[in-house]
Amino acid sequence: MMMGTLITEGQHIFIERKDPNWRPAFIYLLDNVWKEQEIQKVPSLYLRDFPADDVELQEFLTDQGFVRIKMPNTHIIHDLSFNNVMDYLTIVGVKRRGHIKKDVLNLIDYFDVEIKNNNLLTNLLSNLIVPKRFL
Repeated sequence: MMMGTLITEGQHIFIERKDPNWRPAFIYLLDNVWKEQEIQKVPSLYLRDFPADDVELQEFLTDQGFVRIKMPNTHIIHDLSFNNVMDYLTIVGVKRRGHIKKDVLNLIDYFDVEIKNNNLLTNLLSNLIVPKRFL
């Protein structure tokens, strides 16, 4: 279970730190998240994108049993030489190709994608055609 997604960045939760009850409120939230985690039988819980210099919050989360780990870099596609989804699938590895087919293309109707400042990629995605065999 993860707060945010692997391709999002930024503040995924607002904590009103001026309020003296922010700690009990956060614990209440965590208690409910842990209950849902147990119900869904999810093995791991990831809370992400907290300010690296926020020692008070880091200590609070450590006291709640969390450990700090460095997240991988944002998802970046360096090779934009493909013209469509099928071309892209030919340049990615087998494991990633399977992931894209199963977890992305099968769920494409559930996503709204916005591309900023990249005309080539915007044009490619605006003409996204997914073969029926992946749906």
